[in-house]
Amino acid sequence: MNAEIIRALTPIAFVIAGAVIGIASIALPNLDPATRAIGAGVASNSLAAAAGLASPGKEKGAVGSRKSDIQQS
Repeated sequence: MNAEIIRALTPIAFVIAGAVIGIASIALPNLDPATRAIGAGVASNSLAAAAGLASPGKEKGAVGSRKSDIQQS
């Protein structure tokens, strides 16, 4: 597979996984409240990861890449 296709499909896979976990944590009747909270946390974490991967304008090495920002302190 092409790297661009993988970069495009990864956020979609995270969204699908998050949605399945979120719906399962709400819909399954035999779960206790702690397990439901864990399911909601995992689902929201995967949705946030998908949003981070899908955001435009990110480049590799963007964090701490400017030496002038580091040396001013």
